[in-house]
Amino acid sequence: MEKNIFVYHGKGVSKEATEMLFESLKTICGHYKISLISPEEIRKGDLLRTAALLAIGGGYDTGYIQALQSDGIRNIKNYVEGGGSYLGICAGAYLACRRIEFDKGGKFEVCGSRDLGFFPGVCIGPTFPGFLYDSEAGAHAAQIKTDDSMVTKISSTDQGSKDIIPKDIPDTYLYFNGGGHFTLDDKTSQNVKIIARYNNSPDGIPHPAVVWCKVGRGVAVLSGPHFEYIADKLDPSIVYLKTVIPKMKQTLLSRDIFYRTILKLLKISKL
Repeated sequence: MEKNIFVYHGKGVSKEATEMLFESLKTICGHYKISLISPEEIRKGDLLRTAALLAIGGGYDTGYIQALQSDGIRNIKNYVEGGGSYLGICAGAYLACRRIEFDKGGKFEVCGSRDLGFFPGVCIGPTFPGFLYDSEAGAHAAQIKTDDSMVTKISSTDQGSKDIIPKDIPDTYLYFNGGGHFTLDDKTSQNVKIIARYNNSPDGIPHPAVVWCKVGRGVAVLSGPHFEYIADKLDPSIVYLKTVIPKMKQTLLSRDIFYRTILKLLKISKL
């Protein structure tokens, strides 16, 4: 049966985030069929049986929860635990954590537990200030530093090859708008590896920005920043992006290497 990469498209997701995720996957993963999947289709569960990857991008995760309902969440969890792969970016990452603390004490506060729980800790955000819904006011160029030794360790242990991951991925500027960072204690860290950290966090702390989680027989990668965003598709006339876009363009090559690395860690091959 043909393997598909599915991109969530339904309540809660940003139109721009969906387009960026879909187009970037289509560019890199030519060997796979890239399709949109609705929350209704996820609730039915049939399509997930053909999935090589389920990807959920940016938006607001309470919308995802409302649309997916308990059946959809359970189907996603069963799919990944049974050997599937899940990519969650920004809101898609919040959705997949045990607990989230978004804008705690602020006007957009959303705090609570989440049923997927692929990451067994807390996702706290926004990591960078200024977030507003439907706005670029909170957009930043997040500089991430990859933990190359950890990435290589994950690839050699879980993917069966020591050579698929580059040994040195340069620090990379990625689009950021509202994403979080990941916190966990020693008791919950057994099945979690940090792939990359923020190198320019406002508080100066190199918070985990991207994590890899072993979930049953499957895997999940969760990311605060948007590595799927394409600099040339952002509007340079928007004042909030005037410094973001040039920085992103400085590291296009390393961003591409990083993106492909993530996909390989998600068991997506023949890129």
